[in-house]
Amino acid sequence: NVTFNQPFSGRGLNKEGAGVLLLKTANTDTSGENDVTVSQGILRVGINNVFGTRARVAAMTGDGVLDLNGFSVEVSTLENIEPTTEIRLGSGQLTVRTGGATYGAITGTGGVVIGKSGFSPASCTFGGVNTFSGGITVAFGGQLTLQNAAGLGAPGNPLTLDNGSLSTGSLMASPLVMDSSMNLIIGPGGARFSAGGQSIIINSLLSGTNPIRFGGGSSPSESSVYDVRLANPANTFTGPVQIGQADSNNTASGIIGIVANGSLGNAANVVTLGGRYFDGESNRTSSGGLRAYADLTIPATRAILIEGESAVLDSNGHTFTIASPISELSPGIGMRKEGEGTLILNGASTYTGETYVRRGVLGGNGSVGGRLVMDWDGTLAPGAPGGVGTFTCADLDFSGGGTYAVNLASGSGSDLLVSNGEVSISPAAVLVIQPTGPVTQGDVFTILQKSGSTPVDGTFQQTGTFSSGGVEWSINYAGGDGNDITLTALSGSTAAPVVPKLSNLVITPAGAAGSGTFAGISATISGGQANGSVLLEASTDLGVLDPWEVIRTIPLDASGAATITNATDPNSSGARRNFFRLRVP
Repeated sequence: NVTFNQPFSGRGLNKEGAGVLLLKTANTDTSGENDVTVSQGILRVGINNVFGTRARVAAMTGDGVLDLNGFSVEVSTLENIEPTTEIRLGSGQLTVRTGGATYGAITGTGGVVIGKSGFSPASCTFGGVNTFSGGITVAFGGQLTLQNAAGLGAPGNPLTLDNGSLSTGSLMASPLVMDSSMNLIIGPGGARFSAGGQSIIINSLLSGTNPIRFGGGSSPSESSVYDVRLANPANTFTGPVQIGQADSNNTASGIIGIVANGSLGNAANVVTLGGRYFDGESNRTSSGGLRAYADLTIPATRAILIEGESAVLDSNGHTFTIASPISELSPGIGMRKEGEGTLILNGASTYTGETYVRRGVLGGNGSVGGRLVMDWDGTLAPGAPGGVGTFTCADLDFSGGGTYAVNLASGSGSDLLVSNGEVSISPAAVLVIQPTGPVTQGDVFTILQKSGSTPVDGTFQQTGTFSSGGVEWSINYAGGDGNDITLTALSGSTAAPVVPKLSNLVITPAGAAGSGTFAGISATISGGQANGSVLLEASTDLGVLDPWEVIRTIPLDASGAATITNATDPNSSGARRNFFRLRVP
């Protein structure tokens, strides 16, 4: 063990060999970067900023230890790629001015600061299992990227973002879950969260008035889904919600997940999807998006703006309703509908770019100011699910395929598409008719209304006469005033059956042959036909060889509900019938 007390000056220091080297005087060289390397043993600090004002930890290897010993040390970069190394803070503070990466452990009761005023924004990566407890501060445009969920230190270790960013990297094995125990502090400079390979799930309440921005996240077409997820439905933070970044430092697109309108904070918060920055020569742009993690509605009182490249709305298997109009900050910006599930637009949106339905269903009683384009895997269904409605666009394009699902009400009510410009359809596009009530022979429905004098260009797969929804139809692509699409019922239909819902299901399996124990079912039925009935049927093989047999007729009450209590299969011969179904007679 060596204690060094003499003045020294030089462009670097390499600690080698076992044992401790204790430095108690500071390097006075200011001519350039001083590279500090810890190859073996312990390099211990005995004075503040012992490495000088322009030092950087160039490498730590093997079992090397950098021991701050309770003092404050400032370095320009911190490079430590081996997990066997360690940085011991004691009660000291380590400041990283410009960045680096450390995969060894950081221990002690001290803290780490990433970023410093007067320097370029720092970018630092933590990939080790850290246990220090004195806090992390990311400031002055700095960014901390985690490659290990344990990188934030001991439980409750304060994380302060003050014009600082927190992101996740592609090496993380699981999402970063942030709850109230993580002690998140957002400073006056604001915070930015970015999902770079794993999700950041923020369960804790986001409050205050300091700005919060979001970036990163996967597109719905990627094999793995990750994003910054605002999982608290009652956030109260106040200020603009910026998704996607474009500024003097960087450009990054982003998508965030939400579980409710309240995830977006105060009701007056304006949501901007995408960013744009003019650097004096050209525009830097990014895209931004919202992904639903529950059935939810954004009310008409919340403003949604799109900017930059484009916006993405991902229903993600849910019913995602946006009642507010969507506006653009720059002309010609479009929106892409992604994900399974249904996106319902009920506002009169004024953005003029293309609306592209790539997957799932687009519905609602709203309008878009640009061209509406359907992909082969997209469905257009105006109105609310199960009801009829009207959707309006500037131009309509089914040339890439897709499905137009039309709900019909009794009489002449139906879903309606209104195009204020051109209409293009290819035979790859499919028309599906879904009557919601009785249809009478001779009923005429207008399902597409086109403005202008030019005719509809092309046809759906259905031409002439066809059957759909239990009715024979005749379709006219020059109906109405000569350029609308109309349907005429060539046959009638009865009302569609009311399909009940089954819940609280418990199945008791049959015992061995000869045991006298038969399969039984208990359940709750709701949503059926008032004062109607349903049939409970059983089979040994889903009706393939053993036909379904009615084992009980279940009456429904005035609300269309009933309770089944241990209804058993009376068949006592042959194989036990363990498959059940409900059928509306």
